[in-house]
Amino acid sequence: MEKPWPLVGYLEIAARAGVKRPVVTTWRTRNPGSFPTPVAELEVGPVWFWPDVAQWLDETGRLYDADAVPVPTGQGERMRDRGMGGRPQR
Repeated sequence: MEKPWPLVGYLEIAARAGVKRPVVTTWRTRNPGSFPTPVAELEVGPVWFWPDVAQWLDETGRLYDADAVPVPTGQGERMRDRGMGGRPQR
């Protein structure tokens, strides 16, 4: 299996840390001075450099699986089917 990308969003962090997505939001909110700063703020949300997040998880005693990947939600397909973005249908 190919190594995961070093850029992660809420879902990837949650999958690797073995928690639900809202937990990552709580970590960020409750730890503004120590939780890593996103490398970018995209329309879909913030993006972090995984090694920064992994270091924070190590420092705070949280376990993680660096190779874990999120389960696809299918949200992109649902939005496309509703005409809300994605690649145009041919």
